[in-house]
Amino acid sequence: MMSMTTTPDSNAQPEQLEFLLPASHVSARFRLSAATRRRGLRHIAEIRRQLDGAHDDQRAA
Repeated sequence: MMSMTTTPDSNAQPEQLEFLLPASHVSARFRLSAATRRRGLRHIAEIRRQLDGAHDDQRAA
């Protein structure tokens, strides 16, 4: 089983999900198409559902 806990690095800057949000200050070479953004958001929603289901299973046990 894989652990989902992480220790935040005080010097780390969030960068992974910022590309899923519309931002005009992002360089054109890093902008995602609307279709790619929708796929990313759909994938995040799927992962959240899976995690919620795993948490529900753990609580029931």
